[in-house]
Amino acid sequence: MKSSHRLLASSFVLFSITASAATIYECRAYNGTNFLSNNYCSQSNGIGVRNWTVPDNMTFDQQVQNVEAAKVKEASRLQAEIASKNQTQADAINASQNKAYQCQRLDAAISTKDSELRQPHSGQWGDYLTEERKKLMDQRFALRC
Repeated sequence: MKSSHRLLASSFVLFSITASAATIYECRAYNGTNFLSNNYCSQSNGIGVRNWTVPDNMTFDQQVQNVEAAKVKEASRLQAEIASKNQTQADAINASQNKAYQCQRLDAAISTKDSELRQPHSGQWGDYLTEERKKLMDQRFALRC
């Protein structure tokens, strides 16, 4: 029984040691510059921008380095996210332009088939041209031109 209490107590102490965290405040001074503080921003003559959670068992300089590394990591993640969104938008624009091009190409082919159908031809050739025109119109409809 005593050993289980010791185990529980030691795990609680271990948890409390590993779970301790400090807060670093990212502040904006009244002149517009940003700074990091371990006090509330209002106590440091600034306005709060963001709170960062860092390990408590470090010096302030190490905590600041930790925050700076996290800021760089987040900036690169945001930059990658923006690049991904821009690529998605570019793909959508290319798809739209590609669709417009395909629609124009189909319209020109249908116009050509219409011109051929107005010319004198045999019944068999007319059936063939009509079927080809129908295929082009089906493609046009599938693209929602």
